[in-house]
Amino acid sequence: MRAAGWIFSTVAPSRPWCNTGADTVFNLFIWTAKSEIESATRTTSNRGYGVVYWSKFGLNFWVVSDLNVPDLREFARLLRDEPP
Repeated sequence: MRAAGWIFSTVAPSRPWCNTGADTVFNLFIWTAKSEIESATRTTSNRGYGVVYWSKFGLNFWVVSDLNVPDLREFARLLRDEPP
């Protein structure tokens, strides 16, 4: 059995892909997944916050922010995709 664990990080990058010009706080949660199976990216929202989540490399990733959903999905895509 794997040890459960999680990482929490708050980042406030400038968003070159977004035209609002303001910094936004993103909360990134990472913890051990129950399986190694990679899952598709999913999106939901709750109380004005967007949530994008997926599984990859045996880890669960959740990004939470008050950023609009299309820009939040783009930020999550940049995190998820491997560099060229």
